[in-house]
Amino acid sequence: MFRRRRRARWVLLLLAAGWIVWRVGATLQHDPQPRALAEGEYRLRRVVDGDTLVLATGTCIRLIGVDCPEMARRGQPAQPLAQEATEFTRRFLAKKTLRLSFDKERFDRHGRTLAYVWVDDKLLNEALVEAGLARVGRQYRFSSSVKRRLIAAEERARRAGAGIWALGP
Repeated sequence: MFRRRRRARWVLLLLAAGWIVWRVGATLQHDPQPRALAEGEYRLRRVVDGDTLVLATGTCIRLIGVDCPEMARRGQPAQPLAQEATEFTRRFLAKKTLRLSFDKERFDRHGRTLAYVWVDDKLLNEALVEAGLARVGRQYRFSSSVKRRLIAAEERARRAGAGIWALGP
């Protein structure tokens, strides 16, 4: 009986040691902080939705300062104009090289890279708002000059009754 207890303790000890080694290995392999991109030109892999895209490098980009209607996910239906916002972003970026610029915060809580996305001299973030396909994320911390620019675009869209502003309250 004494040998059986001793053997059981060794088995438990080995299992615990194995679990610790596995956890340490998993922690070392996980990169908790995504790598910051340099400002510059990039190729697009795909558009996820109106305000999220994936670069050819695999990096997920979230547009700074805008909130587009959400596509259907996790059993929730798509919000009105979500598909239109996604298509707008696809057309805006179609077969073009895009340029990224950044603000102070480089990553969101999901690890996505936060960026301003430019094609030539046009800012996608602003174009979505002006088309009425996104609202300004006033609650986010980003450049006050860009925030003013986006708010002005939102006011133009609201006055024109464009996109989400045509839907009513």
